[in-house]
Amino acid sequence: MSWRVLFVDDEPRVLESLATTLKHTRACDWEMHFAEDGASAMIALAQVPFDALVADIRMPGMDGLDLLHSTAVRHPGMVRMVLSGFAPSLSVFGILSHAHGFLAKPCRPDALADAVARKLALRERIGDQSLRNLVLGLESLLLMPATYSALGRAVKKRNATDEDLQEVVMSDIGLTAEILRMAYFAVRQGVEAPGSASAALDSVGPAEAAGMFAAGVLHPFPAGAVEIFGIDRIVEHSLQVCSAAVEMIQKKQCAGISPRDAVLAAFLHDIGKLAIIEVMPERYDEASRIQKEEKVSFTEAERRVLGWTHAEAGGYLLALWGLPEELTEAIARHHDPVQSEATPLARLLFAANNAAHGSPQNPD
Repeated sequence: MSWRVLFVDDEPRVLESLATTLKHTRACDWEMHFAEDGASAMIALAQVPFDALVADIRMPGMDGLDLLHSTAVRHPGMVRMVLSGFAPSLSVFGILSHAHGFLAKPCRPDALADAVARKLALRERIGDQSLRNLVLGLESLLLMPATYSALGRAVKKRNATDEDLQEVVMSDIGLTAEILRMAYFAVRQGVEAPGSASAALDSVGPAEAAGMFAAGVLHPFPAGAVEIFGIDRIVEHSLQVCSAAVEMIQKKQCAGISPRDAVLAAFLHDIGKLAIIEVMPERYDEASRIQKEEKVSFTEAERRVLGWTHAEAGGYLLALWGLPEELTEAIARHHDPVQSEATPLARLLFAANNAAHGSPQNPD
């Protein structure tokens, strides 16, 4: 497919190499543009619409992080990727909230083209522009204020253990997602992504969590938001779905599903609600009003207000962050799985969500 992609690097030889070598990959059909600094990139972005931005971090003047953040604000529907070399003072934690993926130099041309193409293909699947802007424009998910404080204490604790971290992580939907995002974020030569979401969660320990906290990647919801939007009730419901899913597995109603993966899917299934609350609070409030006044399901209210639902938003967001397809598809379909196409995990999540609501009518 012919996408328009902007590559930004302050080394002319790097840009020349990209222009030459990418022609021999799946990027041969792309309309590729090149800029040697952030200022030139901003001018190019203002002149024509781009589908993706691939930028280095260390550049004079406007560095890559500032460029990526500005792009997220001004052009939220674009894919943003980092192609950069590691340096002692260059931390992946500082890049996490600004980009959808990180590739380390040197990077094979085919690996670079494949990584960018995967993100762009997902972007194409998101047909609604407002949903695309939400999913691609969101830089990080906010945490419950109490969780944010608890995480700060945990990472500052001497000899903090994995158990200390896990206790905090699995109390907050946004933090769990951000930890998983960290695990799947960096693409390095010869390093495979974790095989499952539960394995990915295990791969991030206290040191990585402390790095995310220190880099300012994580932020709490503003005061009052938890009560205003009922975020605590969203968390409580998610924990109920976790319990229902585990119970179904124990009763052998679902075969071949890891209990830990089922718990993660259940805990994260309403993550799209948190994204909408963060980016479009007025629209979320309007959908909640319609649900209460007209006594319709929340998903029906969302479709009237947004044209799409939190399930789609959550599934696409986690897919963009690189989480496994089985998990993201289950979340995207947790209200209306097509039974002939749904995976066992999607069917389990659908059933567990209904069980937690006490009704097969999907009131949420």
